[in-house]
Order: sequence, then structure tokens, then C-alpha cells
Amino acid sequence: MNFKETIQKLSTESDNPLAIECMNCMLNDTVFFNAGFTQNKEKLTSLYAFRLKIAKDLSKTLKEADLESWEL
Repeated sequence: MNFKETIQKLSTESDNPLAIECMNCMLNDTVFFNAGFTQNKEKLTSLYAFRLKIAKDLSKTLKEADLESWEL
């Protein structure tokens, strides 16, 4: 996705505070983009599931609302 497409996708997530925060940062702050890498959906989903598991293990430092948002 390019910058415009990313902003459009984020704007559809009006009930997701992380998406709104990301969009606001992209529109109002200095943001650097790299070409990145491509992963298939299964690998990417697995990575996010792993990050969520780690976050739950460290739940003493994270708010419950943040964990719920990550899980969604």
C-alpha cells in the first residue's frame, strides 16, 4: 500500500484507537516509510499472535484496554 491507501484504510477503522492514533501521526508528524518486506497472511498473523502472547505475559505493564485492542 502507498501512503494514500494506508490513510484511507486507517480512516475506516474509526472505532480502533490505535488506527486513529497511527493515522494522526502519519498526517501530522514526520513519518519515514521503507519498502519493507512481504509476508503471506499466515506468517504475518502468526507474528501478531506471538506479539499478543508476549504482551499478555507482560500484562503488568500494559493496560487491559490496550491488550483488548491488540487482540481485535
